[in-house]
Amino acid sequence: MKLRTKLALSVTAFTTLLLFLSFIVVTLVVQNHLIESRYTQLEQAEELMEDDSSVRTLLTLHEDAVVLSNENGRWVISNDEDGDDSSTVNGDVQANDLPDIPRSKEPFKSGDWFGIVYQDQAYLFEDESVDDTVSTLVLTFTIVLVVGILIAFISNFWIAYQTLRPLRQLNDTMQRISSSGTLETVQTKRDDEIGRLGRVFNQMIGRVDQTMEQQRQFVADVSHEMKTPLTVIEGYTQLLKRWGKTKPDVLDESIEHILQETHAM
Repeated sequence: MKLRTKLALSVTAFTTLLLFLSFIVVTLVVQNHLIESRYTQLEQAEELMEDDSSVRTLLTLHEDAVVLSNENGRWVISNDEDGDDSSTVNGDVQANDLPDIPRSKEPFKSGDWFGIVYQDQAYLFEDESVDDTVSTLVLTFTIVLVVGILIAFISNFWIAYQTLRPLRQLNDTMQRISSSGTLETVQTKRDDEIGRLGRVFNQMIGRVDQTMEQQRQFVADVSHEMKTPLTVIEGYTQLLKRWGKTKPDVLDESIEHILQETHAM
């Protein structure tokens, strides 16, 4: 995996974690706020029950409200008028749809039902908007999270691609130097770690070029210094080849000069 991909994935993962945690916090805050607003209605109902308000008055607090009475340990629907059908409430709510009533006197939530118990009465109402709102919020956050992840990855990948461009140029330059043997430098317009790396590379190339120039100069100097004595040696060798075998003085002179030139080299 390339470095730019690793950087993009790492930053995207961190961004995703932050978004996810933010969404959880927002969802919990909204859910808690909605539930607390319903509990406020329940506390209002409790105040009415303390004042011995009629069942009909309690039912007006919410369109899906129902009031239960505890009769011999069993909760039954309370009615103000004789002849009311106790199996239904407001014509829609079935008695068997009601939740179990806890013993706690604090406001409670059971499914879509909210309720509160005061002495031998229980006030409940059904409100699906809380769970529906939370579900809609979760769905919205999920869509935003997916879109955010895609945008974050693409943007982070592009930023990493642009940030690492000097490193790619440096790598390409080093490969060309390795294959051709011709020294090159890179452009260093940035004033950051990558820019400083490029300047260090250029300094290194400058020193290598200086060393190679010194080597070329050394080879040229050696060639020049050796050219004269080698020419002299070659001349006396030709002289020996022609007359050295018959003329002892030529032999001695040639050998002496060849030794001097050898020592000089």
